[in-house]
Amino acid sequence: MSVRVQVVSLRADAVPTALPTTLGRALGRPPAQIAITRVCERCGDLDHGRPRMPGGEIAFSVSHSGGAAVIALTPDSPRIGVDLELVRARPFLERLAARTLAPDAYAAWRAAPKTERLATFLRVWTMKEAYLKAIGLGIATTLADVPDQPSGWTVQPIGAPPGFVASLAVETTQPLIVCDGTAG
Repeated sequence: MSVRVQVVSLRADAVPTALPTTLGRALGRPPAQIAITRVCERCGDLDHGRPRMPGGEIAFSVSHSGGAAVIALTPDSPRIGVDLELVRARPFLERLAARTLAPDAYAAWRAAPKTERLATFLRVWTMKEAYLKAIGLGIATTLADVPDQPSGWTVQPIGAPPGFVASLAVETTQPLIVCDGTAG
């Protein structure tokens, strides 16, 4: 068995229209019938929880960076997270990597050629953030403590628009079938 995941790349300003359209297509319903809630699963706040559909008909996640966005969705898993990052210089990359990476990963990162460090860091960052989004925690935790491959999850890089890095986290140990979608 495998888990189907649809990934849609689009402009960030198109998300408000594309999200209900994409979810509606996946469910065979008009966009106007798509309800999305942001109630925090931890504290009940109405404004900062991970977006989801009441009733959990389909799991989805949205990320945007540098004018681009990505939507990931699956009917086959209860939780999914996606993260997208623009590849751009980070002036404090060394300090950020030291706080974000586990000790072994940080040592490997420091041993890598300097020309590869930014891409390597962003790949790990997006994987951690995708997982944290999926569980509804966000980056309000010690990132170095977040496992690269959490038990019961598949976390992997995915294709992204040129100049970006993206990763996907799905609550499953089954193989993923990742399909490119189109935003309507």
